[in-house]
Amino acid sequence: MSKLACFVLLITCIAPSRFSPGQQTDSQRPDTPQAREFFNHLQQMLRDNDRKGIAGLVEYPMLTTVNGKKIHIPNRAIFLQDFDQVFDRGIRCAILESTDKNVWGNSHGFTIEHADTIGTIWFDGFRDPNERSYVYRLMTVNNGPLNKCDTH
Repeated sequence: MSKLACFVLLITCIAPSRFSPGQQTDSQRPDTPQAREFFNHLQQMLRDNDRKGIAGLVEYPMLTTVNGKKIHIPNRAIFLQDFDQVFDRGIRCAILESTDKNVWGNSHGFTIEHADTIGTIWFDGFRDPNERSYVYRLMTVNNGPLNKCDTH
């Protein structure tokens, strides 16, 4: 193996991954500004405890955990019924303590990084076949013990 090839291999092994926990990330997707707007809107609705508003931001079925089991919430009525379990203390903390600079995206959608946890929530833009613009929707809420909240 040439010295150049060894050097490149060494650098790729030592260099941190773009999405390693604890590292500020910045999405390269062109729709990142719209995703950050969506996140800011979600934060404000959560601050205002606007449950019905948040229910309108969800892409159903939405993946989450209720009663310790991963489930798909099929509709708005079930979402509202289980709202306090979906948006438990840890999720609320992760969303409210984050900023739009914690938002990053990849081929799976957009998420936030909070307290070295990546993937607390997932959201992305959806478009009806007859529409020109995307509407951002919440797809997944990964609630549970990984989301630590020390201040709330």
